[in-house]
Amino acid sequence: MPSGTFDRMWPDVWMPLAFETKEMARDYRWMISFARLKPGVTLEQSRQQMTLIGARIEHDYPQSNKGWNVTVDRYEDRLVNDHLRKSLLLLLAAVGAVLLIGCVNLANLLLARGAGRERELAIRSALGGGRGRLVRNF
Repeated sequence: MPSGTFDRMWPDVWMPLAFETKEMARDYRWMISFARLKPGVTLEQSRQQMTLIGARIEHDYPQSNKGWNVTVDRYEDRLVNDHLRKSLLLLLAAVGAVLLIGCVNLANLLLARGAGRERELAIRSALGGGRGRLVRNF
């Protein structure tokens, strides 16, 4: 594979897929595949196409593929179930709240600092300092 094509877990060596004799049976199911959808193809279209391919394989090899089917799901949906998704959203909301509290505290500190320099700013303004020059001091 060319560099940068597939970097999951940064492999050091690529080996060809070689099967042992016991793995050559059609009912030996151990491989899971991951693929990227072609641009412009929806998930529903790929499900329909894979269902047709699965039906054709079941028709061609009824002894080993009776009752087996093909599923097409988003990787994100397989990795994160609904319960974990809710927990992650709750964690995201908590982190956002902590960040918001930090920003409010920082704004409060800056306002207090600015209020403490009110007299200094009044004197500088009276001596002819423009707004731009006064803002740059902060």
